Amino acid sequence: MLIEFFPDGSVECPLVLLHGRDPAAAARLREKVVALAAEQVQRVAVHEIPGFESVGGCQLFASTGRSDLGTQPLCAGRVFECQLRPVTWHDVEGLLEPFTEQAFCDGFQWLDSHGEIQLLISGHRGW
Repeated sequence: MLIEFFPDGSVECPLVLLHGRDPAAAARLREKVVALAAEQVQRVAVHEIPGFESVGGCQLFASTGRSDLGTQPLCAGRVFECQLRPVTWHDVEGLLEPFTEQAFCDGFQWLDSHGEIQLLISGHRGW
């Protein structure tokens, strides 16, 4: 799956889009989200999960926190962090489930809209 940042071009922008048809990669992401929800880990580098690839240097970290800050830029460039409470990560885990199914090949799902940048997963490069 690709990780791509769209600064503009749509009403929903800016957004970070996770896209592609790779149920195994989506399942690995879901496993990491389960670990965040259970507070087994505090931070995950999504761009380092096998099956994920950065587009244009876009990097995404997922972390737990005391509040739902959502997706924010970490520094200049295309490095972002999505910080959510464990209970919110549990909700995201459920939203990822369809993307782990081999038969699921299209569609999209908003994963987070708390921050200044939206986070979206899609079976293709669109929404």
